Amino acid sequence: MRRNGRAARAGLRGALVAPPEQAARPEAQGQRRVGELVGALRTARVDSRAALAAAWAREPAWLRRELSAWVRPAPPTPVR
Repeated sequence: MRRNGRAARAGLRGALVAPPEQAARPEAQGQRRVGELVGALRTARVDSRAALAAAWAREPAWLRRELSAWVRPAPPTPVR
């Protein structure tokens, strides 16, 4: 299962506006997307993968807004 997670993360790297490791850097705490994501995790007292999985099991849409700040917008579709 861990390999599948790695493959999924590798596939997402091109879609992200910044590397995920950026959230762990102290200098990144001033960035809005980092602060909002970390703040939401702290508020929900999520401090492990198990706690994150449990929070998502209770509320699948939780963190959707915070995580969408990390994904590049799709290019516009040409009108024909």
